[in-house]
Amino acid sequence: MTTADSEVGPGASFAVETGDDGYVVLARGDVDLDTVNDFQAAVDAALERGPATLTFDLSGTSFMDSSGLAVIVAASNRAKVTIRNPSTIVRRVVEISGLAETLGLPE
Repeated sequence: MTTADSEVGPGASFAVETGDDGYVVLARGDVDLDTVNDFQAAVDAALERGPATLTFDLSGTSFMDSSGLAVIVAASNRAKVTIRNPSTIVRRVVEISGLAETLGLPE
């Protein structure tokens, strides 16, 4: 069930769905300076519900810069964060940052 959905610019969208033990933020397209405010809004919408766990489904994320990573790190201060199905580029960004374990990046 999608609880929030936001289409952002060409090819980017963010949605929040109810998960098994919290909420899932789905990010499609680029998460960068042009779209980070909408990504943050989706994350805030999920966190307002007070979930124990916030999962980020990043399988459709084609690019993520440090601004997107900062949103995920900030969310990890308010809930247990896990990353599901990261695209190759997202996996690389998280691994290079040294935050793989902190952000629950699957091996």
